[in-house]
Amino acid sequence: MIYILVCVGNTDNKLTQHEWSKFVRAVGEMLQCYETARHFFGGSETYAPWQNVSWLCVVNDAQLPEIKLNIRNLCDLYKQDAAYVLTGMGEFI
Repeated sequence: MIYILVCVGNTDNKLTQHEWSKFVRAVGEMLQCYETARHFFGGSETYAPWQNVSWLCVVNDAQLPEIKLNIRNLCDLYKQDAAYVLTGMGEFI
């Protein structure tokens, strides 16, 4: 198992509010298919000029290539240049 942090944003303002909400829902639902635990989901203030959200999940590391491909495909579908993905081990101390 490995931790994955996924961050997406709409700082280029390409997406309308409706499109942005659909993009966030699609990424979240996709991650839900793989995660064994979700430790965080959150984003910028609703009144912020730029929108972004992040998820911190635990997934099977063998599924990382598939997860990354799905994120890339969702970015393409919603006309986003990139998403940020950070993976690694973590520990509660």
